[in-house]
Amino acid sequence: MSYVWVGRAGDVDSSLPGHVVIPQGTALEHRVSDEEVSVGPGQPDIWRQTHPRARYEPGSVMPNLALIGMLDGDRLDTTQFDGYTLALPGTGSHDATVFLCTDTEGSCPVTPEQAAEGARHHCNGILSLHPDEEHVWMECRQPTYVDATAQPAWALQRSAEELLPQLLRPRTATAVQAELRRHIEQVLRCHIGDVLFAQGQVAYATRIMESVRARVGQVDLRRVVAAVVRNDLAECGFLSDDELAGCIQRELEKQTRQLLGADLGRLAERTRAHAECQGAPVSASDAEKALRDVLQDRLDGNRDDLLADDLDELCAQLRTDTADSWRVAIDTAVRQLTDAVMFPMDKAVRPG
Repeated sequence: MSYVWVGRAGDVDSSLPGHVVIPQGTALEHRVSDEEVSVGPGQPDIWRQTHPRARYEPGSVMPNLALIGMLDGDRLDTTQFDGYTLALPGTGSHDATVFLCTDTEGSCPVTPEQAAEGARHHCNGILSLHPDEEHVWMECRQPTYVDATAQPAWALQRSAEELLPQLLRPRTATAVQAELRRHIEQVLRCHIGDVLFAQGQVAYATRIMESVRARVGQVDLRRVVAAVVRNDLAECGFLSDDELAGCIQRELEKQTRQLLGADLGRLAERTRAHAECQGAPVSASDAEKALRDVLQDRLDGNRDDLLADDLDELCAQLRTDTADSWRVAIDTAVRQLTDAVMFPMDKAVRPG
């Protein structure tokens, strides 16, 4: 018999073995999903909703795993599991949290050599209770049961959650990029005015002249001046990662509010078609309502998972974009300042 286990990953405390060995006659495939997994009539095959992490054959040493039950096995559609037997945590004789091995006395095998000699598990773990079987261990962030009557609403919500970021993220990124460019210009302008030219352009040029006087004639003077100017500009700080995330979060909320008050007709049609592809015929008006519900949930703080996904994606993108913009701004400022400094230095330093 082959078993499928579906649940949320749990912790293995220090009283239990940290690693286990797969005994003879047993194999285990470890599958995971970072998204919600839906089970129930008409839902996609469970194999399409998860991806393999590792496979362990007899004699393999692997981490001990824990799985927390979140589903009622009596309500599930077994056709989703391709003929495998469902043995879920918290159902039947299984505890709400199950472990591969619960040995606390050192009676279970822990090495490939012991497994090769035929040693068996003698605990209350899965490797002991279901020996000589094929196991598929599926860890999901949030397994969700969807019955037939809830299918259209569920498909609409998932479609809205998938399509809204495609609109929200580019709008947010564009607005944040424009704000960051203005901020970069302001930061550099203030730094140049307050620090570099606080004593006037001639005084600043004289300070640089003194630092490079001994090297005149030995190197390219302009290159030396540019290096000194760049070093001065390096003292000018910019946004930290936390400040950037805060800026993105504020703009995300602003864009979400704007979308909530906008005409969502075209996106509603895309959402309707997307849900229909999942076998849930719905109307465009229902699709628009689903979009607005998801937007409102985000604003009300009920969908922190969606916000976290947007923030992660946008922070990664804009951190790179901001670094590039900052580098270009610094290069431009170095050229301009070097030009400004070189004019009085030409007369004071260069021969003739």
